[in-house]
Amino acid sequence: ELTAGPRTLQPGDDLVLVMLWQPPSPPPNHTLSLGLLAANNDVIVDQSGPPASADYPVLDWRGGEVVRAVHHLRIPADAPPGPLTLAMRLYTVATGAPIGLPVQLPAYSVTVTAIDHSFVVPPMAHPLAADLGPAVQLLGYDLDPAAPTKLGQTGTLTLYWQSRALLDQRYTVFVQALGLDGAVLAQADQTPVAGLRPTTSWLPGEVITDHYTIPLAGATHLSLGLYDPATLERLGTVTIALP
Repeated sequence: ELTAGPRTLQPGDDLVLVMLWQPPSPPPNHTLSLGLLAANNDVIVDQSGPPASADYPVLDWRGGEVVRAVHHLRIPADAPPGPLTLAMRLYTVATGAPIGLPVQLPAYSVTVTAIDHSFVVPPMAHPLAADLGPAVQLLGYDLDPAAPTKLGQTGTLTLYWQSRALLDQRYTVFVQALGLDGAVLAQADQTPVAGLRPTTSWLPGEVITDHYTIPLAGATHLSLGLYDPATLERLGTVTIALP
């Protein structure tokens, strides 16, 4: 049994597949190949691995047992828009020989939506060219109002990111308003562009314009950067002094 969702994705998203396996008897060791094919049969995604997980190899399965497996197929950032058809095939680990013919599953097709990519660096009030790891640079920022420390004032911060390589990790942006003693007065965390442009969708050289609204009363600095939401490990941090 196989279920899949969601069915409309953009580059950088994951197609989540839930599979239920039930061998009639203890099976030999297998490898599962999963792919997504474009309308012209070009292979857009090709992923191979255990049918369930490395923690529960096929050789440990018992006859008649129902094994649940969850697979994530990442839509590449440069995937063309249009329909993609799911395909799968099993291989014997001992010999590498395929088992049966490849199976295409058009009932589990997905549609990849188009993204409007921009590679033009716009004018910005505060250029920075700050590196956050080897693959991401914060080109600069705009801040409105320019003098944000009045009581009750809220600032609109626009960040300009540029990727240098494809990113496998979906990073979260953090923006912190810090007081004179370094205490966090306010914070905003989100996937870039209000969740619309995860870092896995960025193309090398692309410029991402990213807006944040954050209370700035009493703030003397902004601290911002990217982090892995699973581990909270930061890719990098940039500190901005406020006027």
